[in-house]
Amino acid sequence: MKYRTVGLLAFFLLLSVSIAAAQNAVDEVEIYAWTNKASYQPGDRGKLYITIKNDRSDAITIYNITVIFPWHSYVKDHWEGNITIKDIDEAIPGGGKTYSTEVEFSVPNDGRALWSGVARAAEINVMTDALPWPYLGHADIPIALPTTSPATNNLLIILIAIVLVCTGGIIAMVYWAMKSMTRP
Repeated sequence: MKYRTVGLLAFFLLLSVSIAAAQNAVDEVEIYAWTNKASYQPGDRGKLYITIKNDRSDAITIYNITVIFPWHSYVKDHWEGNITIKDIDEAIPGGGKTYSTEVEFSVPNDGRALWSGVARAAEINVMTDALPWPYLGHADIPIALPTTSPATNNLLIILIAIVLVCTGGIIAMVYWAMKSMTRP
């Protein structure tokens, strides 16, 4: 009975160590991505910069990179909002070496770009010859909410001033009418 307990304990210890080692090996390829602007308006063009860092001890080969933008959707008869860089076939040596590229994009003018005014992330899928694949990364692409034009703001200020003047006039007329009614 004692040997059985020691054997099970050794088995579970070895299993937990191998799982921890496998989890550490998975996170050895990092994807960094950022945009060329802090935020975008519908219709703006931008660039997404992507850097892939290989901290593994062995080299990996990148086959393709797919970027799925937040406005990715099926429009009429085709998909829009995703870009795939194909046939890269470039090896990244281990030990912290990197591969960098950039992707140009256009924010659509229709409602697909806006989603409650929250920054949404583009998904980056990197296909390599090393497991686990695809490696996944994300990059926020903040879309600025539409604002009113200065001409609209001026018109609004003028209308508010007219309403205040009219309200003051009505109050004055009511005051004078009440004052004249109280005289004997």
